[in-house]
Amino acid sequence: MTEQQEDMPSTGRGTRRRLWAGIVATVLVAAGVTTFWWKPWQSVVLPQSACWSALGPDDLRPLVGTNGTAVAYSGGGLETPMTAADPDMKDWCTVRWAGGPVLDVNVNTTPNGISKAEDQARGWRTLDFGPDAQGRFEDPNDILVVVLRCDYPLPADKADEPADPYVLINIDGDPKESQYSRTRVRQAYADIALKIARTAVTQYPCTNSVHLADKAPTVPPTTES
Repeated sequence: MTEQQEDMPSTGRGTRRRLWAGIVATVLVAAGVTTFWWKPWQSVVLPQSACWSALGPDDLRPLVGTNGTAVAYSGGGLETPMTAADPDMKDWCTVRWAGGPVLDVNVNTTPNGISKAEDQARGWRTLDFGPDAQGRFEDPNDILVVVLRCDYPLPADKADEPADPYVLINIDGDPKESQYSRTRVRQAYADIALKIARTAVTQYPCTNSVHLADKAPTVPPTTES
């Protein structure tokens, strides 16, 4: 090898150095971006089962924030006038996040269905939950109500009393606690209401065939500015 050849830089070695420098820079940038979006120190813990086993983590995730633990409570099983000690009691379920309720569910019997004329007069939105269920959304308070016909049997000692042939399901919460938009939370209420309705039909049980929608209706955007 001549002296001139010994003084010449190695082209291959220089190329490899530039290649590795580029790879390292790319990895560092990617790690920074991942840390910014992912924030590994944050975590969300959700109950695996809630509201009479009708709901799971995917149902509750749209209702909560980005870091914390959600806890579900309920007032026992869905008790009908046949089994409840107090026929007027409401069966309830709540999910709490950051100290406050992000989901409140109440299930009760009622003598009447939903009046569309009354809903229109009050400015409430009518929602289609299937042939045998009526729904409405109350915009100002983000409350969703579903009523379905359920001919459940009465106990012998109450057979002469007037029956409440409808089951009323009331859903609300606090959209401000969610990491998602108010529109997404309102849609989650509709999805949850349909699952609760399916559970109620089985738990009561309804002796009539109750036909519900295959999919929850789309909740219109809020009319509030």
